[in-house]
Amino acid sequence: SRNGELVIEDSRFISNSASTDGGAVYSQSELQIRDSRFDSNSASFGGAILACCRPIDVRHSSFEGNFASWGGAIHFPSGTPVLAELIGFSNSASRGGFLHATTPVLGANLRLGSNIANNGGAIYTSTNLSLANATLIRNSAFENGGAIHVASGDLALQHVTAYDNQSLIFGGMVYAAFGSITIDNSIISQNSDNAGSTDASQIYTSALATRLVRSSILTDATGVVPAIDVIDAAPLFVDPFGPDGILGTPDDDFSLQPASPAILAANLALVPNDYANLSGNGNTSQPLPYDLLLNPRIITIPDMGAFEFVPFPPPCPGDINGDGQVNLDDFVILAANFGTTSGATSEQGDLNGDGSVNLSDFVILASNFGNTCASRSQ
Repeated sequence: SRNGELVIEDSRFISNSASTDGGAVYSQSELQIRDSRFDSNSASFGGAILACCRPIDVRHSSFEGNFASWGGAIHFPSGTPVLAELIGFSNSASRGGFLHATTPVLGANLRLGSNIANNGGAIYTSTNLSLANATLIRNSAFENGGAIHVASGDLALQHVTAYDNQSLIFGGMVYAAFGSITIDNSIISQNSDNAGSTDASQIYTSALATRLVRSSILTDATGVVPAIDVIDAAPLFVDPFGPDGILGTPDDDFSLQPASPAILAANLALVPNDYANLSGNGNTSQPLPYDLLLNPRIITIPDMGAFEFVPFPPPCPGDINGDGQVNLDDFVILAANFGTTSGATSEQGDLNGDGSVNLSDFVILASNFGNTCASRSQ
């Protein structure tokens, strides 16, 4: 596409290829992509998408298994790109397994995992790049920058969770040859390069680049990386490996356990603007409104990392089926299991946790009969 405007919605691009630019989409027009999927596309530059020259907005889409020399999924040589609410897994390239950019990029609410490249397992940038509310999980580089390689320009990471990214030479999480790295309100943990997983190995800069970490969890901190208000402690994620037991896949759960030191530990003054317009109201100068799951980002004091801690709803005594009401449906379940003497669950009517369904449980249900509360699905 050249000139004009290209809008792509609710589409799937699978196993397309190009000899040079944009395996599925090549655009020099103003570009909008929504609610689409790009799988197993390939090209020399931008395995799925090469877009340039004009405003570019890509949202609510996924990229998996795409391949290119530069930008396994996406390559932006110019233009003004904004990325929001994207999923990118198992893309690969020589530079930038997911994204290669030589023009400034604004990104928010990205989940990038198991991408691989020679340099910049997930992202390779030679310009300014800002990223908020993102997870960077088990991306890898054969050379430098397990998750991100900064050839030049300024990299700003805010409310990012980066875990178990790996490089074989320098910068397990991020490597900068020139320019600067600033990391705020984030969680940087267990990323490694050839020298180990200390702060200097996770965040590596040459003598010609700078780095600064503020109000973040940074594990194995030795003081080499300049830092302000940094916590060196286990982040306490809910379930990093997810139901499939494999780290770096879409079902990983990097939300926070109730005892996480990241909770209420971020710096409100370092919360970025809503530059990717997550609110949808067009006001990109207001504070970032949401976390990666679109829960409110600022209630009182924000949390570190991509996710705000959301407590479970308070217990609702007597609500056996979890529908938010204590009523006849719950009584029917209790009655059906009445007399069970061991191994009973709360879903079977054991309301006091003694493993039995008996008169004590009936009393709890009866005393709360008619109450309404939050359902388990909320």
